[in-house]
Amino acid sequence: MSIPTLNAAELGALTELIKLGVSRAAGALREMVGAQVALSTPGVKLERYAQAIQSYVGNNAGVLVGVRQNFSGDITGSALLVFTQAHAEELPRALVGDAEIDDAMERDAISETGNILLNGYLSTI
Repeated sequence: MSIPTLNAAELGALTELIKLGVSRAAGALREMVGAQVALSTPGVKLERYAQAIQSYVGNNAGVLVGVRQNFSGDITGSALLVFTQAHAEELPRALVGDAEIDDAMERDAISETGNILLNGYLSTI
C-alpha cells in the first residue's frame, strides 16, 4: 500500500490543524507543570513508520527517545513523538522539580508527556 500524497492546500490545512493541536497540548502541559510552556510546530510528513525513524535518525546524532501512539477511526495510523536524549531528560525535572528521580519515574514522565502532546495533536485532527 502506497503512502498518500498531499497537495499544497491539503498540506496547509493539515499544518493548521497541527498548530491547533500544539496549542491544545501546550495548554495541557501548562496546567500540569504550572508554568508557561512553549512548543514549536512540528513538521508534517506522511511516511511509513520505518522510513520516519530512518529519516529522523539520519538527521540527528545521538540517542533518541520516542513515544508512539496508534489511532483509528476516520483516519488510521500511528503518531510518533521523538525527543533527543537531552530533551527527554529535561521532562521529569519540569514535572517534579528537584525531587529525586529514578529510571522508572523518568520513563513514566516521558511517556505521559508524550501521551499529552500526541492526544492534543490527534484530538484536534
